[in-house]
Amino acid sequence: MNNLLPNQQLYLDSQFSNAASHFQVGDLSAAESECRNILQKDKSNSPALALLGMVAYKTGHNHQALSLIKSAIKLEPHVAKYYFELGLIFHSLKKTDEEISSYRKALDIKEDYLPALVNLANLLITYGGADEVENLCKQAINVDSHQPQIYNNLGQLYLQRGDLYGSMTYFKKALKFEPKCAETTNNLGVAFQLMGDIDKAIQLFSKALELDSNSELAKRNMFKIPLKDGRTLHHDIYYKSGSGKILMRAAPTGTGIIAGGAMRAVCEVIGIQDVVAKSLGSANPHNVLKALLDGLKNQSSPKFLSALRGKNISEIIKKREN
Repeated sequence: MNNLLPNQQLYLDSQFSNAASHFQVGDLSAAESECRNILQKDKSNSPALALLGMVAYKTGHNHQALSLIKSAIKLEPHVAKYYFELGLIFHSLKKTDEEISSYRKALDIKEDYLPALVNLANLLITYGGADEVENLCKQAINVDSHQPQIYNNLGQLYLQRGDLYGSMTYFKKALKFEPKCAETTNNLGVAFQLMGDIDKAIQLFSKALELDSNSELAKRNMFKIPLKDGRTLHHDIYYKSGSGKILMRAAPTGTGIIAGGAMRAVCEVIGIQDVVAKSLGSANPHNVLKALLDGLKNQSSPKFLSALRGKNISEIIKKREN
C-alpha cells in the first residue's frame, strides 16, 4: 500500500499515461525516464515497474526485465498482463517451459486474455497439444475474430495434420487482415509447395523475403538444386521422409522426365530435363512431394563435395563415374 494523497496519485497516473504513450510509439528513452520519475515518488508502483521491465526487454536486457516484472507481480499477483509479459521475456531467454507456464497463469487470471491465448496456441503447435491449440484459437476468435495470428496458428495446425486445403484457407484469411505479414506469406508458400505448385510457392517465398529481408523461414524454404550440365541430377537419390519414399536416377541426354503425377510436375518446374523417378512408399501426393523436395535439397554437387573433402572436382567426378 502507498500513502499517497489523491492528488499525488492522480499526478502519477498522468505520468504513467505519458510513459505508456512514449512506449507505444517506440520512444523507449522517454518511457524509461517517466517510469523512473514515478518510482522515485512511489517505489511500489507496479505498473511503472512492469513498463520499465518491458523497456528493458525491448532493449535486450532480459534479466533486468525479468527482475522488474517479477517485482511488479509480487506487488500485484493478479494482473494477467504481467504474466504475459513474463512469458515474452522467457521466450527471449529460450525458456519454453517457463514461457508456457506464464501464459497459462495469465489465462488462469483472465481466461479470455487474447495475447496469452494467441501466444500459447502458437507455442503448443511446436510443442504438442493439437486439440488444445484448436480450443485456444476458438476462444481467441470469440474475443477478436479479426486477429490475424489466430488464423496463422490454425493454418499451421492444419498443415501439421496434412490438411493442405484447410491450412491454405486459414493462411489466406490471416493475410486478409494482415496482407504484409512475412511469416504467414511464407507459411502459405509451404502449403503450395506441398501441394506441388512450386511456381506459386517460389513466388510466395520471394514475397516473404521482400516483406522481411531477415525472414529466416523464407530463406530456409528458398533453396538451390544443383544440376549436372543443367539438365539432370549429379547422383541418384533415395530419400525417405515420414511415409514418403522416393528413388530418383540421373539419366543421359534425351531420356526426358520418366515420372508420374506430381513428381513429374515438380521436375518440370525445377528445370530437370532427364530423370527417372519413382515413388516407393506412400501414395499420398503430399508425402511423396515432401520426400522428393527433401531429397533434392540434400543432393550434393561435385563442387560442394570437393570443398568439403579438400579434393579436386575432377577426382569426385571420376570416382562417381567409376
